Amino acid sequence: MPASIPAPPPGGTPEPPLIVGLTGGIASGKSTVARLLEEAGFVVLDADREAHAVLEEPDTIEWLVEVFGPAVLIESSDDGNRRTRIDRRRIADRVFADSALLARLEARIHPRIRTKFRERIATARRDGVPLVLDVPLLFESGYDELCDIVLFVDASNTVRRKRAEARGMDIADWERRERQQLSIDEKRRRADRIVPNDGDLDATKAAVRDVVESMRSRTAGEDATHD
Repeated sequence: MPASIPAPPPGGTPEPPLIVGLTGGIASGKSTVARLLEEAGFVVLDADREAHAVLEEPDTIEWLVEVFGPAVLIESSDDGNRRTRIDRRRIADRVFADSALLARLEARIHPRIRTKFRERIATARRDGVPLVLDVPLLFESGYDELCDIVLFVDASNTVRRKRAEARGMDIADWERRERQQLSIDEKRRRADRIVPNDGDLDATKAAVRDVVESMRSRTAGEDATHD
C-alpha cells in the first residue's frame, strides 16, 4: 500500500505554526510536495498564482502595455464573455531573454506579492495555521527569511529535463532559466531538509511524512517547555 501523509492531529496543528518554504530546480516537482503537505493540513501559498492575480490588476495591465507594448494583450472568451487579458507566456519569453526587463517586472510585482504573503503569514501565526510557501525563486527573492524551515525538492537533471519537455518547455529556455537562478548545489546546501522526488512517489511521500512528523515533534516539545 502506498505510504500516506498523516492527518492533522485532533484539535488542530500544535503551536507555534510552522512556515515551510520549498525550493528546487525547475521541474523538480515542488508542486507535488506542496500538495502532499496540503494533504497533511498545511495551507499552500502559491507565488505563481499570486503573481497571475497581480498581473490581472488594471493598473498592472496598463503598466505592462506601456512597457511591453499592446502585443501582450490577448482576447479570450470565458463562458461566452469576451475579455482582454495578459499573455503571460509572451511576457515570460521577453523577460527571460532580457535581464534588465526581468528586473523591472520583478520590481513592479514582487513587492505586492510579498505584502500579501506577509499579511497571510501574520494571520496564520495568529490563528495557528501552518503554511507552505511555494515560491519559484525562494532564496533569490529573499522569501526564505519568512520561513521556519526550507525543504529542497531533489530531482536529477535527467528527470527534470523530461518533465520540462512534457510540459512543452523548450530545453534551451529551460537551460537559460536555470542559469539565471542559484545553482542546484547552492540551493541544496542552504536548505534545511532534502525531499527526493525522482519519480518514486512512495519515497517522496515517506520523506514528506518524516518532515511533518519531525516538525510536529518539535512544536510539541516547544509547547512542553512553556507549560
